[in-house]
Amino acid sequence: MEEFWTANPVAHSRVSQGTAALSTWIFPSISVLKINCDASWTKQLGSTGFGVVIKDTSGSVMARNCGIETSSPALQAEAKAGVMAIQTTIHNNITNVIFESNFTTLVASINEDRRKANWSIFPLLHQIWNLRHHFSSFKWCWVPRQMNSATVCVALQCKREICSKVWVTKPPYGLVYILSIDGLPCPTNALFGF
Repeated sequence: MEEFWTANPVAHSRVSQGTAALSTWIFPSISVLKINCDASWTKQLGSTGFGVVIKDTSGSVMARNCGIETSSPALQAEAKAGVMAIQTTIHNNITNVIFESNFTTLVASINEDRRKANWSIFPLLHQIWNLRHHFSSFKWCWVPRQMNSATVCVALQCKREICSKVWVTKPPYGLVYILSIDGLPCPTNALFGF
């Protein structure tokens, strides 16, 4: 259960008594969806897992995506996760959004004057800026890693090469509980560890 509570602080805050900790995910306004993205990068291997989780105003997972590839430094990996988040959102026809990342340099580079953007990820930033016209509301916010933990879990699982192809029959433990809490179908053997 510890892994689930770590990966899904929203569910934990719903069942906890007393005031929820400041590190729990904050629900978006009505008609707005939150898109959280993260990359898990290993310098020694040069491998990166990307994760995107889209949640609605009740905290239910509306969509998710993941990927794995060889990548260079962490900032480039995080920027690629940002591009994946935008592409996933466009693919799901979602237009009123708030994107969240726990990587301050990425968020600052997207939001600030283009002349001040981090040059090492400029081609990826250019992709992000060119896709913003698909959205009626386009906002990028920094969040602490604890508030992005479901996406961190997805990125880590992807980096371990447990991606979409395997998830049909053997989804990651944290995702199984997110699905079951949201009342969505998931393999019974994954839920009970058979």
